[in-house]
Amino acid sequence: MKQKKCDDGESLFKLPIKEHTEALIDHIAQGLYEKRQIAAMALLSSVAGENIFLLGPPGTAKSLVASRLKTIFKDGKSFDYLMSRFSTPDEIFGPVSISRLKNDDVYERLTSGYLPDADVVFLDEIWKAGPSIQNTLLTVINEHVFYNGSRPVKTPMKVLIAAGNELPAPDEGLEALWDRFLVRMVSNCIKSEDDFEAMIQAENVTVSELDESLLIDESLYKKWQEEASKVQSDKSVIDAVKSLRRKLASKEEESDEKMKFYVSDRRWRKFYRLMQASAMMNGRDKIDMSDYLLSIHCLWNDVESRIDLNRFVVESIGDVIVSRLEKIDKDIRLLVNPEGESEVSDKFKPQFEMFTEFFGSYYGVQGFPDGTCLIPKWDYAKLDYFTPSDGIQFVDATMKVVMLQRLMATNTFEYRKQSGTKTKNVKLQMSAGGVMVDGVTYPLIRKDNGLPRARRGSASDPVIADKFHWISVDFNDLKTRWKKLKEEIVKSLEGNIFLSSADRSLINDAFGSTDMLIEETGVRVENMRSMLAI
Repeated sequence: MKQKKCDDGESLFKLPIKEHTEALIDHIAQGLYEKRQIAAMALLSSVAGENIFLLGPPGTAKSLVASRLKTIFKDGKSFDYLMSRFSTPDEIFGPVSISRLKNDDVYERLTSGYLPDADVVFLDEIWKAGPSIQNTLLTVINEHVFYNGSRPVKTPMKVLIAAGNELPAPDEGLEALWDRFLVRMVSNCIKSEDDFEAMIQAENVTVSELDESLLIDESLYKKWQEEASKVQSDKSVIDAVKSLRRKLASKEEESDEKMKFYVSDRRWRKFYRLMQASAMMNGRDKIDMSDYLLSIHCLWNDVESRIDLNRFVVESIGDVIVSRLEKIDKDIRLLVNPEGESEVSDKFKPQFEMFTEFFGSYYGVQGFPDGTCLIPKWDYAKLDYFTPSDGIQFVDATMKVVMLQRLMATNTFEYRKQSGTKTKNVKLQMSAGGVMVDGVTYPLIRKDNGLPRARRGSASDPVIADKFHWISVDFNDLKTRWKKLKEEIVKSLEGNIFLSSADRSLINDAFGSTDMLIEETGVRVENMRSMLAI
């Protein structure tokens, strides 16, 4: 991608940051099948000043991503090394200068061409390194300083990419080093058969040289980092982060394996910086939910915990909405049961026609499709407005009518025997003026022969009506906020260049579960409206 030049060699125009980033990702990912997101996250990590660990078997292009990443930095240097338990510090940080030691009695290493001299570092099988190498790495990673003898030397390292086919073994003192790798990606073999076929038949990939105008020099690198540090965040993202932190902390307390869900304060801070860099490189001045979704690649500690993390991330996106839905639900319950009684307040009990047959009292169900239907008064009184109860439907052999009854261990076989027919399992729930059977509402026969009851609004019960008014306003506001948030999230997900299609599909779960809760709360609000005849 060429840019026009002025006579003085300066660019006539600058490529927008997002297009520049996409061009860099294209360059790194040339000929790498199903590795574009890993290339993108490696680039993001380098700009954010963070480190990345790639988990996967040999031969899955992990080292190739690192070698390509080096080429995007002007005059960039790289260092890569395959660790073993026999590796020595000399092989990583450079040999000791014999002349300096002999002539000046100074212990220093010759670091040119070794890790302290590199912009991009790739260490394969990092967990096999010995303690002396690990301890020095911690200092280099933390401070970007290498102590060459007694002299501190600032390292140019922008990113350390580590790889391995396993995670660090527990109880071997590797937790501190593992914690320094913010981004954690899985690099698997090619899954798509079409991509696999293309890969095995492809000729040797010749990587095109990156246009000089796209190279990241030190000046541009510092400018990008400064711009990223200025990026702010939407409140919804901060709320989601805090919710996720609470969920992980709670799960950590419950877990038998310590550190399984632990995320240090340092990692939370580093993750925020990564979100800032993601927003900036996507051409935005504010973090949004698409940047937050990158947490699924940053906050897991082992393969099993990834499943829980993904679920927590999805849930946390709608948690602010869910907490408000729970408050609305509580307000409705208090309105129906103002003193916390086990049954519905008399204010909301319709006056139903009662039928007494064979020592029992029943309510009549209007319009039931299977024929004349009764429900025992006692069973109806025990139904809940908000939670369905297990019930049975059967034909009473004596009264020759369809009977609905709450399911209890003591009555199931009794009525099956009495009816002479099979019972049918149903879900029963109280509704305004009737009973809900498997989600369908049927009115009960009233004493006034089904005529509408006198309206109860602000005239007869102004306090209750006013409380319901504000519940309804709050619920409608919540629906509007959720709809707007969903639209914003969908738009942001499509535009984030660091997310894969699999990452984006996770959000559908968040939408579906929260949508269902809103729908259920809406039914309760409408039931309440019907009871108040508003």
